[in-house]
Amino acid sequence: MPITTTVSFLGLDTSETLREEAIMHAQNLAQFAGDIIHCNVTFRADTSRRHRPQRFSVQISVHLRNRTISAAHGNVPGVENQDLHVTLSRAFDAVTRRVEDYVRRRRGDVKTHTPLYPVL
Repeated sequence: MPITTTVSFLGLDTSETLREEAIMHAQNLAQFAGDIIHCNVTFRADTSRRHRPQRFSVQISVHLRNRTISAAHGNVPGVENQDLHVTLSRAFDAVTRRVEDYVRRRRGDVKTHTPLYPVL
């Protein structure tokens, strides 16, 4: 079942390639959790800084049946020519790890650590 994905651009021109790439990444999340209801992807530009390299961020929120998992990633402050595609894939990497961790905890696959010293 395809995941409903909303892609929005704030302070940036809309790009169909970025929109399609975000939808593709969102559809790949279905292999980790089958109960994903909706995914929001927001591309945001920081327009308050003048005469500096443009800073931007990608914010992702994944709505599951009982939980909302979010992640955001921005361009690195020293790298002027970082691509939005790289930032998008790094943000989806972060949200994928969080979804995988949530699914593991929900299934009970999290390891419990034994105490370092035995309790007497």
